[in-house]
Amino acid sequence: MTDAQRGALTKMVRRPMFIVPVSLVAVLVVAFLGWSSTCPCERTPGAYLFGAGADGPVTDWAFAN
Repeated sequence: MTDAQRGALTKMVRRPMFIVPVSLVAVLVVAFLGWSSTCPCERTPGAYLFGAGADGPVTDWAFAN
């Protein structure tokens, strides 16, 4: 095997070793952001609370499921 072939083989092996984990992390981040923007569903806790914060303590919890 020549040095040129060895270099091409090394590139072919190294490229997927970088692309696959980066792609997996990108997919997981997009999935988490999509899930956290549509949930909490029912009583399942979500990740980030959207909306305005309460000014004081809440005494009437009738609006909560």
